[in-house]
This record gives sequence, structure tokens and C-alpha cells, in this order.
Amino acid sequence: MTLSSEQRAELESLAPATVRIMLIQGGPGRGASIPGFKCGEITKGDIDDWLVEKNAERESRERELFDVTQRTYGYTRKTYYAALAALLAAVAGIIVTVLHL
Repeated sequence: MTLSSEQRAELESLAPATVRIMLIQGGPGRGASIPGFKCGEITKGDIDDWLVEKNAERESRERELFDVTQRTYGYTRKTYYAALAALLAAVAGIIVTVLHL
């Protein structure tokens, strides 16, 4: 059985960690009913499937954030080298100017 929109909304309103704790109340099989939800009991299998979805979404967000961080670090490093090169050029210009006086 798949989650109804009402069941999904209730799970979404809870943190995945809270839902994991609620799984303790049910039996060991995927068909075990998990009590304690406003919308009624939900099967362990449906909750497990929902938790897998949430984990995949979290991993996707973390991968995206990591990629953004790596790109930002790369841009920052390139900017640092460009600023360092500009500073060295300015110092070299000052030295050349002073030596020619």
C-alpha cells in the first residue's frame, strides 16, 4: 500500500528522526501497523519507503551543497591568486620606479 496524501502530510510534518522512533512501537515485518499517528496507523513498510525517500532527498541536497562549496572555494582561490599577482606587479612597479630615480 502506498501512503495517502493525509499520511504523507503527517509524516512530512514530523522529523524523520521522530518517525524512526515511532517505528519502535510496531512489529518487525513490513506489514506491521505503527500506531500513534493522527491519521491512523501506517504500515512499517510504507514508513520505511518514506524514510528512504527522505534520505535520498537529504543526500541530494548535501551533494548539491558540497558542489556549490567546492565551486566557491575554487573561485575564492583563483581570486586570491589574481590579487596576489596584482600586488606583486604593483610592488615590482614601485621598485622599478624607485630604481630609475
